[in-house]
Amino acid sequence: MNAEFLTLLDDLRRVSGEPSQDGRLVREMSPDNTECRIVFSNATPAELDALISAEQTRATEAGYTLEWKTYGHDTPPELPARLQAAGFAPDDEERVLVLPVTDETIAAFGNSPYEIRRINDAAGLTDYADIARETGRKTPKRKKKS
Repeated sequence: MNAEFLTLLDDLRRVSGEPSQDGRLVREMSPDNTECRIVFSNATPAELDALISAEQTRATEAGYTLEWKTYGHDTPPELPARLQAAGFAPDDEERVLVLPVTDETIAAFGNSPYEIRRINDAAGLTDYADIARETGRKTPKRKKKS
């Protein structure tokens, strides 16, 4: 995937929810505060386990379900393994389809039921974030402990 797209994706993740006070992660809360998704994190390998544990404690104390969204380019690279070690269960891998949107590309989709739009500014990213929140995202979910 090209670096420009990954930068835009990370920018979107940073603005799609509420950043933590220390800026190391961004949370998306459901309207009723029963679910939280970590949609962006930025921690060093040394900080990672403490950050994960702190978010699990926060979720338990506040009584919400915690999910942690990861992407293949996230750092540190061991983030998915550390989440699994902390009790999160991975969901199916998702893919993002990115195509150059030209008149020819749009025509190739013909009468597709999907809306195809060019996103080239912050408003477009905000629209994408709104749609993602409304439709939900498959994310690693913390296993219930008995």
